[in-house]
Amino acid sequence: SKAPRNINPQEIHQLLRCKIPKDCKIRQTLNVSSSIDRNSPKTLLDHPFTLLLGGHPQAISLAAPLLEYKSLKELFLDFCRSNMMDALEISTDNQNSSTSLRVSLELSINHMKNTNPKALNFFGFIGQFPGGIGEFQITQMWGDNSWIPFKDALIRASLLVYKTDANGKFIYNMLPFMTIRAGELLDEDDKLRYEFHQK
Repeated sequence: SKAPRNINPQEIHQLLRCKIPKDCKIRQTLNVSSSIDRNSPKTLLDHPFTLLLGGHPQAISLAAPLLEYKSLKELFLDFCRSNMMDALEISTDNQNSSTSLRVSLELSINHMKNTNPKALNFFGFIGQFPGGIGEFQITQMWGDNSWIPFKDALIRASLLVYKTDANGKFIYNMLPFMTIRAGELLDEDDKLRYEFHQK
């Protein structure tokens, strides 16, 4: 996979100078002002977006691939515009160690919805197999090999991981906290179809 790009000081400065939209609830949740001023954070580590990600290693690895396409400022504004605070029911009272993972996951899902919706459907498909699924089984259930580009896109986005079994065959799965969310992305017809194949 491609090495993450370097983030230059100008990009960090743009994020720090970025005004937080009035309707973005990150301001109330983390009790920060609408723009950088004398009382606002001066470093990236103190920025509300960084605080929300919480420095969680998996959250950072999920968000990092998005920086191939967007600047820090663009990613932050995407978060604000998507009303993600409401969708994830994030508040000052319920922030915990899983918050940063949920935020990063939703940012990745939103990006995939806009750029590669078919890969997102494949993400939902893999979520039906918490223990993982092999390449032969995927091709049988998917109907052909058209799933391979979707697999590649999900791996680049850190939404899919793989390992090899005792025979050296690839097994694809996802991190446990993603499984439920992946299932929510499938419509009922797809769920029934995949459940039928598992029986």
